[in-house]
Amino acid sequence: MSLPRENELTQCQKAFLLSAIEQVEKDERLIGLAVGGSIAKGTIDEFSDLDLIIVVKPEDYEQVMADRKGIAIRFGQLLAGFTGEHVGDDRLLICLFGPSLIHVDLKFISLADVHMEASRPVILLDKAGGFSRELKNIVEHFPKIDIQWLEDRFWVWIHYAAIRIARGEFFETIDFLAFLRRTVLVPLAFDELNELGYGVRKAEQRVPEFSAALKKTVGCYHAGSLVTAVHESIALYLEQRKRFENELLNLREDARIAAIGYLDCIEKKYCSEDCDRRDHDI
Repeated sequence: MSLPRENELTQCQKAFLLSAIEQVEKDERLIGLAVGGSIAKGTIDEFSDLDLIIVVKPEDYEQVMADRKGIAIRFGQLLAGFTGEHVGDDRLLICLFGPSLIHVDLKFISLADVHMEASRPVILLDKAGGFSRELKNIVEHFPKIDIQWLEDRFWVWIHYAAIRIARGEFFETIDFLAFLRRTVLVPLAFDELNELGYGVRKAEQRVPEFSAALKKTVGCYHAGSLVTAVHESIALYLEQRKRFENELLNLREDARIAAIGYLDCIEKKYCSEDCDRRDHDI
């Protein structure tokens, strides 16, 4: 049978998809199989995960959920697998298959819940047509970023970063700057393109100019470098925020002025002397 984006798939990806189709076909509890993610978007490459949606008869759903690892084992050589509560979806089984390593996300959904999906996957198998009919009821929606939610928090976060630098907690500051990139800065850049992103993933490819500026927010294990990275994060946020200032956005200007002023004080106190004990590079 033909597969979507077949000419762009690796042999490993093709073999896994064909095996999954065969196993779903055999299991009477399962109605259909679809693929989302990079295959559905047309961005598949040799490093891409496979995002499979397995559609289950409603009356068999609980039984199938209890048998997810058993189903995964029949798909291929399962090396490891765990459920997706940490990403907010306990229907997900996140798997690593061998012998040629391939990451596969298996999402098990009841036929009754297909219409609630956020986007339409590409069908690989539909045993009786019910899956296709339910897909037609999907209203694709990509939530817009909540700029007020970010504005209410951003300056508190900047103050937090400044305190960490003052205490010499540089690992925490480095980690926190990464949090700002994946929670605030890159999502804002993706939002400008009306695209849904996943943290900082593929930022270099999707927003290359923004990514070039984003490099300045990656600090070294050094107080001066980290203060500079925080200032660069502020500059990028303020530039992105301009797009929303004609909307009903309640700017937290008092918080902005206070947080930046505090960061400036930290810079003067801890970054002015090269011999400061907190300023040693690794």
